Amino acid sequence: MGVHSLSTCGTLRALQQASAIQMKSVMTPGATRTALSWPRPFGHMPSLALRYTPRPLYSPCRAQASSNITFHFDNTAITVPLSQDAAVGLSKAIENVLNTFREKEKAARPRRWETMEFRHTDEGVYVELFCNPNAYANFFQAKVLITVNDEKLKIVTEAQLSAIKAEVEQYVKAKV
Repeated sequence: MGVHSLSTCGTLRALQQASAIQMKSVMTPGATRTALSWPRPFGHMPSLALRYTPRPLYSPCRAQASSNITFHFDNTAITVPLSQDAAVGLSKAIENVLNTFREKEKAARPRRWETMEFRHTDEGVYVELFCNPNAYANFFQAKVLITVNDEKLKIVTEAQLSAIKAEVEQYVKAKV
């Protein structure tokens, strides 16, 4: 019986739903072993055992993290894992850029202002938020470039800084 490595448990479910293949899984501390058996018409096929070893990267088959934040855009919402400490760090970064806009309004002469960059990786999902206060007149016009990336998917979008600030504050208050 050959042993083959399988990257996601969704593939096993697809195999089971697509045909009359029966699955039997055995959980072990390091991996899940799954034996597949075929009905009689497929009896001539060799036996096959699949081993699924969980990866440290994000997998949609794993249970979702207990702490997720949802960013809402025009007609879209993205939910990403974000720890309480990371949310507080993001809140401080947004507060710093808000202070930058306050200083910018009071400034007599134009100058180059520091950008906001927040990067965080949790459960294999990389989240980056970037805001350049030099490109916008005030806080309410400012937009944030948001990048969400994992091993198979990358999403890049823009959102209003004021909306992101409200969502992060609500998330931090809910977790306290």
